[in-house]
Amino acid sequence: MGTQYNIAENTHLDCCEWNNFVLNHPQGHRMQTSVWAETKARTGWNILYLTARQHGELVGGGQLYERRIPLIGSLVCLPKGPLCTTCQANPNLLPGLISQAQQWVQANHKFCLLVQPADQSQHLVQHLLSEKYVKLPDENIVPPGTIIIDLEPDQETLFKNMNKTKRRNIRRAQSSGVVVKVGTSREDLNTFYNLYLATSRYLEFEPDDKARFENIWNCLSPEGHVMFFTSFFEDQPLSSIMALSFGDSIICYRFGWSKEHPEKRPNDFLHWEALLWAKENGYRYFDFGEIELDAARKMCDTGALPEEYLYTSVSFKLNFGGKPILYPETYIYFPNPVVRWLYVTFITKLIDFPPVQRILSGMSG
Repeated sequence: MGTQYNIAENTHLDCCEWNNFVLNHPQGHRMQTSVWAETKARTGWNILYLTARQHGELVGGGQLYERRIPLIGSLVCLPKGPLCTTCQANPNLLPGLISQAQQWVQANHKFCLLVQPADQSQHLVQHLLSEKYVKLPDENIVPPGTIIIDLEPDQETLFKNMNKTKRRNIRRAQSSGVVVKVGTSREDLNTFYNLYLATSRYLEFEPDDKARFENIWNCLSPEGHVMFFTSFFEDQPLSSIMALSFGDSIICYRFGWSKEHPEKRPNDFLHWEALLWAKENGYRYFDFGEIELDAARKMCDTGALPEEYLYTSVSFKLNFGGKPILYPETYIYFPNPVVRWLYVTFITKLIDFPPVQRILSGMSG
């Protein structure tokens, strides 16, 4: 019996079976879990599942997110997928899943399909390009650049792997009376968000609404997948990380700092304590979260930090001794060849269209 493909509403799938599949897959990602899908469903996204079965067993698939854009049509996203368990035995399975998604998008008159392949799926990129997908210009569903620390070495080795200045700053914070607390409560969320807002003011970026963080907290906290690391000096909160857990990793999702007491180096100490907490609680990797895509590309190409990023958040994260990572980026497919031509011709204008920007921002993982 051959492979059977199917696309169905989320009510037609056993979420436990799907989540186990994703969690046990070496390239699984939080955006492919039903728990994360719930955070998007609460903000208007429709969730679909693309599955492949052999002899009744789930061997591949992807979680699809659908959202309608006014005046344009429905946009369908496949972030960090598809996934399959038999790629070596059946190299056609991943392309088959992509083809099934394309056929469904075309048959149901959807405007476009966005695919960001799973980690370590660069070989799938060539297939996407052969199918007339086009890479988005520096816009992605999940930020593809990050810095990761392997937590397997002992604490002393992890400390030595940091640069000299980072080690000195951590010692200074310890001797200055800075402490770091870990929490999971709504009060911890409120503290984090206030510090995040302060950061948005002095860095002059548009902050996400608090409702977005509350939504994630409401969906992920019952399973223990969200936590807050907060630095304090004399009971005054100075900086905070909203962290997510997935599989064997702790991910720094968002960060906030009041800019108070910079001489005490609370941010270096905060990340060090969060890193140690992850190690002590059995996690293998500490993911510092998004870094600039340009920086990730250059570091992965040259093995060195570009000079223009020496005094930025990129160098702050890299100096902890981690490794820069560049994951596959996002590709877009238009069933309509005329729309595809228009997109290629006027790509910047289309991506900058405000409704499209809002949708991409809302999809971001």
